[in-house]
Amino acid sequence: MRNPLECRPWVGAAAFGLVAAYGSGFGQTFFIGFAGAPLQAHHGLSDGLFGLIYGLATLASGLLMAWAGGLADRIPAKPLATGVLVVLAGGCAMVSLSGGLVTLALGFFLLRFGGQGMLGHVAVVVATRAGGAHRGRAVSFATLGFPAAEASLPLAASMVLLVLPWWQGVWWLGAVLLLGVFLPLLLWLPLPRETVPRPGSGGAPALWRRRELLVHPLFLRLLPLICAPPIIITALFFHAGAVARELGWTQLQLGTGLSIFAAGQVSGMLLGGRLADRFGGFRLLGVFLLPMLAGLAALVLLDGAGARWVYFVGLGLSGGLNAVLAGVIWAEAFGTASLGTVRGLYASIMVVCTAAAPVVAGLVLDAGWGIPGVVMLFAAYVLIATLLFGWPLSLRPLRAQRQQHRGT
Repeated sequence: MRNPLECRPWVGAAAFGLVAAYGSGFGQTFFIGFAGAPLQAHHGLSDGLFGLIYGLATLASGLLMAWAGGLADRIPAKPLATGVLVVLAGGCAMVSLSGGLVTLALGFFLLRFGGQGMLGHVAVVVATRAGGAHRGRAVSFATLGFPAAEASLPLAASMVLLVLPWWQGVWWLGAVLLLGVFLPLLLWLPLPRETVPRPGSGGAPALWRRRELLVHPLFLRLLPLICAPPIIITALFFHAGAVARELGWTQLQLGTGLSIFAAGQVSGMLLGGRLADRFGGFRLLGVFLLPMLAGLAALVLLDGAGARWVYFVGLGLSGGLNAVLAGVIWAEAFGTASLGTVRGLYASIMVVCTAAAPVVAGLVLDAGWGIPGVVMLFAAYVLIATLLFGWPLSLRPLRAQRQQHRGT
């Protein structure tokens, strides 16, 4: 009997992306931070040293993504996903067996590279490349795997920790699930035959090289826009305690706000997919950061519950829209033949920027500017990026932009 997903190839690709995005949760910060407390205690590490090891592993993973992202242009999706799942499962096993700082750091690197890096990358690339006329919806459906993992994996880990007498069980169970459940499911899901397009397909004149992209005007104009939500959300959520303290929020109010953010993010993903299919990703560049700008302004101009609602909904909507654009926009701008290379380079730059963002915000706080100073700094960034790059790119036809930058 024919697999019903084969009738609509983009649905199979979207389902593949959803499963891969969910599986990447084992290498994401929210899971490692939640399940890592017993690990930190086992090694007797201070918060600073634990964070330093994790930060260096994340930075190394991000830098490697600049090269490894291009593997999605040369290796079919299923073999590539298989190798990445093995790396991620190996990271889970190494963390559980780590007897010293070197093995712990290597385990963190494998988790971050396999999960936050490559598996999430493969999820978006497959959905974007195979989406066709339904590219926006395919990417929005695939990226729902990220918030789904955020909502369920920490709860599942807490239940495992209650049942099992040893903390290593969480990581071993993760490795078993990755190889015993996620891998067979990804191999079963149908994908279009040509998962690695030939040069010149998807509207790209040729395969793009990283050094060409780094000096390409269109790539450089898109970066400040697509990097804005990850930078701002990472910095503000990292300093969520300072935000709550200065604004007088209780722990319950902060937790409720994060749930509101998650709902806004999912709404942004679903809305972004529909809008991208109807109008194209470039048309959204002038407006997708406006909810975030409204949320940042609310922290300064409003008080009480109203400020929290606008803040978390605004950040969530822009974050969700950005999750779709981070796949769609690169295909529209540079075609699908080099999508892995283009998006891998973006991911590498984004990881470095998000690593620096909490540091910059912390320096602003230490300088005495407080949360209002941090918020105004980020609001200025969003406003300037939208005015200088977002609106001009959204109002000018994509064909004209390609002609302007042809040969650069």
